[in-house]
Amino acid sequence: GHGGTDAPAGTMPEVAKDLTALLDAEGVRQALVVGYSMGGRLALHLAATAPERVRGLVVIGATPGMPDGDTRSARVEADEALARQIETDYEGFVRDWEANPLFATQRAMASESQERIRAIRRSHAPKALAAALRLMGTGAQPSLHERLSRFQMPVLWVVGEYDAKFRAIAQDVQLLMPAARFAVLPYAGHAVYLERPSAFKTLLLSFAEKLPAADSPRRSDA
Repeated sequence: GHGGTDAPAGTMPEVAKDLTALLDAEGVRQALVVGYSMGGRLALHLAATAPERVRGLVVIGATPGMPDGDTRSARVEADEALARQIETDYEGFVRDWEANPLFATQRAMASESQERIRAIRRSHAPKALAAALRLMGTGAQPSLHERLSRFQMPVLWVVGEYDAKFRAIAQDVQLLMPAARFAVLPYAGHAVYLERPSAFKTLLLSFAEKLPAADSPRRSDA
């Protein structure tokens, strides 16, 4: 539902299956999968359902889901309200989204960078974004907490120093994935790849260079 992609036609696990079909179409047996925010949640689902296709996993500012109960119900309601705003007042949504405290650190970026990001946001199709929120939002996403300990591929989990919410999530995840590498990029908020691109690039390339060969055998826990 972002950029030039169509609106999702399924839930997070179903879209993860679409990614495996894309890998098949491109003739890629294994890939280094990098995902940010919603993309990070999708990357986690791909790693959970088709681990043999993931050579390495990089998660940026994401969550493995939330437990069932009243909190989830409230999140589903909030996601639905936001989806309706996207459909009826997209410019208002973009303004409100940029005012979200989660993105406050982006206001320190160069004005041309902020304008470029705003132009990308405005280029999205509102109906596609609303569909993504309803089908793939945090409220709709199944929890992966119980599956994280079974991940066998190398994992790099990245958060920004000033992203308090997702730093706390990463600390909880670290207890479930002791073999994973966790990195906190200083002077960055939620979107570390935008706010500290050079530092993130160095971190990513260092992780990629140490990955096992793509044809190494890997046990599947799907």
